[in-house]
Amino acid sequence: METSKPAVTGFKKRQQIQQANRVVFIWVTIAAAALAITVVMAQFMVKQFMFNNVVIGAEVKANSTVQKNITVYDSLKSEVAKLYSNPMLGKLKADPSDTALQVVIDAMPTEDDRVALLASLQQIIFAKSGVHVEAISFNDVAATPSAATPGTSASSGVIAIPFTAKVTGNYDSIKQLLVDLNHSIRPIKVTSLKITGASNSMTAELEAETYFAAPDTVDLKQETKKP
Repeated sequence: METSKPAVTGFKKRQQIQQANRVVFIWVTIAAAALAITVVMAQFMVKQFMFNNVVIGAEVKANSTVQKNITVYDSLKSEVAKLYSNPMLGKLKADPSDTALQVVIDAMPTEDDRVALLASLQQIIFAKSGVHVEAISFNDVAATPSAATPGTSASSGVIAIPFTAKVTGNYDSIKQLLVDLNHSIRPIKVTSLKITGASNSMTAELEAETYFAAPDTVDLKQETKKP
């Protein structure tokens, strides 16, 4: 004999629907949370990937610079060795104890050495020619990049030091002064020259400039990359 199942009442149906809704809500909430976590993780991974690329790019650049420096070092060392053994530079040494490389440094200093330059002009160049120095001074303006020397430009690091001088002497001594300035190991360019007087007593007023080269520096530093 078959027994009939009890009929589902309207109250029971509402309970089942509410329970189903709760289950659906829970699963939707879980799915939404999982999706949010996935999005956040994806954003984090993208940012981390981009940051890693920045770090790797900086490392590659630093390594490339190091490799270039290593390559240049050998050729630079060889060129410096040639200067040390250059016989022509050896003949131009101001002091026998100096190295030949010191001649290069004297010819193009790496700093604005006006005090040493003044002493050199008075005690060596002017004194050698036999003229009497009436006055010598440097312009008050700061040394500025110059393109006055052949083969240089304002961006090459060569900086001009302008100066003026007034000397007296006979024709031969004034002529010798100009020759000595031209033959100076340190480049000196006369930009203006005014000569007055007779051959046995002349006055020369000149404006000129010499130069120094801003030194190149090698800085080792650490750089922090932030994500």
